[in-house]
Amino acid sequence: MFPLIPLAISLASEFAPRLVSWIAGDEAGEVAQKVVDVAKQVTGVERPEDALSVLKQKPELVVQLQLGLAQVEVELYKAETERLQVINDTMRAEGNSTDPWQRRWRPTWGFVTAGAWGVEALAIVGSVAGATAATLMGKAADAKILLDGVSNLISAMALAWTMALAVLGVQITARSQEKGGGGPGGIVGMAKSLWDGGKR
Repeated sequence: MFPLIPLAISLASEFAPRLVSWIAGDEAGEVAQKVVDVAKQVTGVERPEDALSVLKQKPELVVQLQLGLAQVEVELYKAETERLQVINDTMRAEGNSTDPWQRRWRPTWGFVTAGAWGVEALAIVGSVAGATAATLMGKAADAKILLDGVSNLISAMALAWTMALAVLGVQITARSQEKGGGGPGGIVGMAKSLWDGGKR
């Protein structure tokens, strides 16, 4: 069987170009399945890979396919709008909260993360500078202790930083999508948005 996502991209790029960014987004498999299902339903084929050839042989089916794919796109935008509404309501509830910790936890997390990152960066730079100075003064053993300490610090903090930056990334992404009106995610989707000048 022909791979689902490449087939869906082929169909969408020819008959519903705006769906390509959705297929390349976070829910690629689900969207690709919907595109292929519409193509199979319109053309009446069992094997999805036969849909393109049928559409070329029967151009009258193209309009039906485009209508079906337009409905898929409407459903995707509706689901995205509902998701953004939930995010917006959550942020509005946080902003209207009388509890200052609940209201300010997002920016606080960002400031604390940035501050901790800066402290660790200074510690690493200071340790490397100290190790360099110790080496120049002929104290190789002291330099080794400092560099081992830096290595241990980085190893010990790797998991903690992964979690902290993941939380921060989710906050920034959600806020950016909420402010920008949302849309399909993924690297390809972002690249397409830049290529199209921000139009989708």
